[in-house]
Amino acid sequence: MPTSAMVELGSSFGVATAAAVFAHWGGYASPASFLAGFRPAVLALAVVAALALPAAALLPARRPAAPGPDPAARLEPTAARS
Repeated sequence: MPTSAMVELGSSFGVATAAAVFAHWGGYASPASFLAGFRPAVLALAVVAALALPAAALLPARRPAAPGPDPAARLEPTAARS
């Protein structure tokens, strides 16, 4: 089951990967330079997602949560008003 820390770590890894690929292939000097880095960065992230898909499919299914106390059971019966 993914935790908040795992989601944060995955997001950070994705941003770092995109930034590294973008910096290697392109830059901000011109629109053409930007696209020269943007396209490989998006492609790299698509490849990472495609490689992660089989691993995610092999993860075990989530177990249902254990039932908690019934909130209605805590309510005290009220006397009928006449």
